Amino acid sequence: MSTHDDSGSRDRDKNAVPARAEPEAAADAAAKTESAKTESAKTEPAEKPEPGKKPEADKSLLSIVNSAAQRIQALWISFISFGAYLTITVLGTTHLKLFLAEPVKLPVFAIDLPLTNFYFVAPTFFLIFHFYLLTQLILLARTIGTLESEFSDWSDDEQDAVRMQLDNSIFVQMIAGARPERKGGNAWFIRLTAWLTVIWLPLLLLLLFELQFLPYHLEWLTNYHRILLSVDLILLWTLWPLYRWGQGLWAPHLYVDGSVKLPRRCLMFGMRALPGLSLLAIAWLVAVFPGEGLYGNWFTRLPSTVVQLAGKTSGVGQWLLSWRTNAERIRGARLQKPIATFSFTELLLEPSVDYVAGEHRGFFSNTISLPDKKFVDDKIIRELDEVEKDNKPGEFRTLPSLSFRGRNFEQAILSRTDLRRSDFTGAVLNGANFEGASLQRSRFGCADRGPGAKPQAKNSNSKNAKSPATGDANDSDDDSSEEDSLSCAQLNLARLDGAHLQSIDFAGAELRGASILRAELDGAVFDRVKAQGASFFTSRAASVSFIKAKLQGASLSRVSRLDLTNFSYAELQGASLFGITARGANFKGANLQGASFAGANLQAAVFSNADLQGAAFRRASLQGATFDEADLSLVTFEYAKLWRIGGTPVKTDSAKWDHVDFSARPFAKFETWRSDIVDRAGGDGIWAESLSNFEALDPKQPDPQGFNGWRDLATKSQSTPSGEQDRKIAAREAGLAKLFEDLACGADNAPYVARRLILVRRIAETGAGKQLLAQKLRGGTAAGCPGGVGLNDFHLSQLSSQVLPPSR
Repeated sequence: MSTHDDSGSRDRDKNAVPARAEPEAAADAAAKTESAKTESAKTEPAEKPEPGKKPEADKSLLSIVNSAAQRIQALWISFISFGAYLTITVLGTTHLKLFLAEPVKLPVFAIDLPLTNFYFVAPTFFLIFHFYLLTQLILLARTIGTLESEFSDWSDDEQDAVRMQLDNSIFVQMIAGARPERKGGNAWFIRLTAWLTVIWLPLLLLLLFELQFLPYHLEWLTNYHRILLSVDLILLWTLWPLYRWGQGLWAPHLYVDGSVKLPRRCLMFGMRALPGLSLLAIAWLVAVFPGEGLYGNWFTRLPSTVVQLAGKTSGVGQWLLSWRTNAERIRGARLQKPIATFSFTELLLEPSVDYVAGEHRGFFSNTISLPDKKFVDDKIIRELDEVEKDNKPGEFRTLPSLSFRGRNFEQAILSRTDLRRSDFTGAVLNGANFEGASLQRSRFGCADRGPGAKPQAKNSNSKNAKSPATGDANDSDDDSSEEDSLSCAQLNLARLDGAHLQSIDFAGAELRGASILRAELDGAVFDRVKAQGASFFTSRAASVSFIKAKLQGASLSRVSRLDLTNFSYAELQGASLFGITARGANFKGANLQGASFAGANLQAAVFSNADLQGAAFRRASLQGATFDEADLSLVTFEYAKLWRIGGTPVKTDSAKWDHVDFSARPFAKFETWRSDIVDRAGGDGIWAESLSNFEALDPKQPDPQGFNGWRDLATKSQSTPSGEQDRKIAAREAGLAKLFEDLACGADNAPYVARRLILVRRIAETGAGKQLLAQKLRGGTAAGCPGGVGLNDFHLSQLSSQVLPPSR
């Protein structure tokens, strides 16, 4: 019995389950059951809701979507607010603030941020913000895509019932809202809001940054604005389709739909890309400023290309040209711009100036326009003038608030502005308009840019100045290596007509082709200027200095009060000095080849060691002038007054002495005449040689040494037999033709010397050689005759008037 009981007990112990293992066993059984249900769900169709019962979406998923929508809505409002904040700030950047580089005062924060820093930092942060917003939209689309997967077997009405429970955020409603919000009438308002705020607002704001900052002319920062706009456009092209149609997932059909035929596919792509490409064309090819590499590119010059192809008298040409403005005036006449420069940039960003309102017409401009503005306090100026009344140009203090060193104001309009004691050292002012401006005691000179700086572009000289001692190239004064590290003010083609330039410092500045008519230049310094082709016509210029100035082809005609002016070692090849008054002026070592001094008053002037080949002194008053070691090859002294002329010149055989006068005196009373000149020019401390020439004109003094030699030269020339005279005239004309060809066609001074020789009618003096010379100038090429390349229709007509038509 006991054995039987023990055996049964052992059997029960084997089959028994411990009490602590019961929960684990129950969990395992539940897991197996759930797994079986999952497998069954995979193989069997989903259970449809009972008839008459509406399906229900996952409440937790709806909550997630609505929560994400609310975050996106808050982010979107912040983005719009930030964009509006920047828009207001950028629109507040006026030309005056750009000109003075005033810091940007940020609203709310009440801090001043340097102008260039703001225009670098603000668009950068705005682009980052925009990128973050687009990323969040993609993530929202991914979340909505999960919700959309539940609607696969639902009817439209059933879906709308659930979609109506979604948040009212436009970014949810646009891709997951009910049918009216996705495809109906409400969809247009929702899409328009999204397009304006997420696509067009960022793009247009980045373009606004570029357009508002464009007149500042800082190329690297403007290019940075263009790059930011390009990057933002690429982000939109790439990321917006992922949100709008791809449920946050990349797929090829979002960009290239293979189911559509190629022509239609290209048309659709073009229609989508055209607005963005148009913005890029405006940013990179139209919104450009003078002087940068992109200015005058092929795209912006399409209007001029069309006009030239169609003809300016055609209907198309006249219609296009009717949009062009020629409001600027030069010397009282409308400024006619060449057709070759007609461009989209001119139409959109170079409007005419309203001189009544004192600003440019139109919304945007690529140059500073601030006519008739006053930037100085008269009281401060008077106090400084009183303290520094004995200072020389370059020694005057400038106002810290008017420091524009190294800035770029190319083609700026600053006419009649008051900028006294301003500092434009190293500034770029090519084509700027300073007509009637007050610039007294300002600086337009040079400054050292330090070691390793890139040399500034410069024109080479056609001939080095000569040493007064040896006549050789003056190597000891060669400062070209020093100039390589200098940054000088550039005023090429600038307009300073009628400007007040007293005691101004232009030392080393570039003034090629500048117009300085009727200007007040008393005490100005033009030492080492590069002013080829500049015009100083009828200006007043007492106590001016032109030491080593490059004035090839320049016009100083009828400039008054040049008495005792220093032109030593200046380069004046082909220059016009008609009718100037420069008594006692110093032209020592100057290069005056082909220069015209017709009717000039040059009593007691110094021409020692000067190169005067082909110079013309017709009817000039040269009493008391000295020409020691001066080269008189091909010089003309017709009707000149040469009383008490002195010095021992060289190469006098080809000079022309017809009707010279060795007896006419330039004064009635010597002492009064002399003191008036010296006192008006600034006293006796000028230079000894000019003053000694004045003393030589004292009637109480004997004739200067060498005066009789000049009489002999004239007598010998006039007594030449007729046959010999004809050969001499022919040789002289051939020599002039060769000299003028070298000067006019030379690349160093092109096209300024050629233009001036034509305008003063020197080509007519070359006799039989003028036909060949005119032919070379008309057919000027960069390789054959560079000086002829820059001749316009007016110059060519003047040239034709000096040359007889060829025989038929």
